[in-house]
Amino acid sequence: MLKHDHGAAATVVMYTDATGFGGAELHMASLAATLCATPYRPIALLHPGATDSRLFELLERDGIPLVATARPSDKADLGAWLGLRHELATLATAGERILLHCHQATPYSNHLAIAAAWSLRIPVVCTDHGYYPPGTHLLKTRRAIMNAMMAQDITVSRAVADSLVRDVGQCRDKIVTIYNGLERTADSTDGGAHRAAARARTRAALGIPQDAAVVGTVGRQSQEKNLPALIDAVAALGPTAGDVLLVLCGEGDEQMRAALRARGDDTGLGDRLLLPGRLEDLQGVLAALDVFALPSLTEGMPLSLMEAMAAGVPSVATAVGGVPELVRDGESGLLVAEPSDIAGIAAAIARLLADPALGADIARSAARTVKSRFSSERMIERTLLTYDHVIRRSSA
Repeated sequence: MLKHDHGAAATVVMYTDATGFGGAELHMASLAATLCATPYRPIALLHPGATDSRLFELLERDGIPLVATARPSDKADLGAWLGLRHELATLATAGERILLHCHQATPYSNHLAIAAAWSLRIPVVCTDHGYYPPGTHLLKTRRAIMNAMMAQDITVSRAVADSLVRDVGQCRDKIVTIYNGLERTADSTDGGAHRAAARARTRAALGIPQDAAVVGTVGRQSQEKNLPALIDAVAALGPTAGDVLLVLCGEGDEQMRAALRARGDDTGLGDRLLLPGRLEDLQGVLAALDVFALPSLTEGMPLSLMEAMAAGVPSVATAVGGVPELVRDGESGLLVAEPSDIAGIAAAIARLLADPALGADIARSAARTVKSRFSSERMIERTLLTYDHVIRRSSA
């Protein structure tokens, strides 16, 4: 295990201005909880009424102190900036060293908090959980200013790091890539008996026949997840389509859900498309699937895919962002080069459904990959080393 400098401890203020709840927020809560067992003391700076309540619940469950302030109403909200600055200044005058750790839903978020910390000479660490190329010169300029204010930029994949350097001018020397990590749980390590029970229980709850072939995915139902393409791919399976169900678990607004339902009807899936919303029993959902599919247009380092691999579900994914750093094609999953390749996605799904032995081999390899390269322990050690480096440099 890597060793870090225990003398470099400080208060770490975890911050996000995101209003949704997904992989970035889960990562933030997990990291904060893990810090409780280290010399670093976590505090969460959040926005009641705007921050998703589930993030509050996770942090409160783990005893993370919470500091509240108003969420910025626009990109130049002076009042919100002053509020953020006041809370950070209060924490900074408590006598302990402090750093701000921002969790970026996009490369352009959290800019007011970063500016507030910079004005107080509080070092800033940012984790970029994904990447969206700048659509305007203003966005690129904003990110350039943020780059200058950051002490360290953590990216969840090398693909995100390369994009930040190439497209928004981040300095390569400021970037460290730290892969997301999963905690090992009893559900993922106790063998087939628990998985079989979870599979039967979840299928019964969802009204899925125990012998049905089921393809599915888990996660936020947003445009970048490319779910219409997955509907089209399952519908394109040909003669086997009448036996295959598609389960899309996760939250989406009513417009998105209506669009997905209409796409299912148009392609002939009809009742074979299930939209159960967000289900809390993630391990049960994964156990109910025969194939996990992630046809995304863009990804940083997808926790949902990582969870499926750890749970022993063979997967099909598009080779975007950090996915090829997680999945080795043909060994720990099947990759499709282009998100627009409906036939390719369908062929990969059909291959796994038709060859259970191949699926089992891929599932075993995937579980080994997550255990060896994407553990929570590995993630936290590298994060602590990053904190140590930032604290030493800011104290010099």
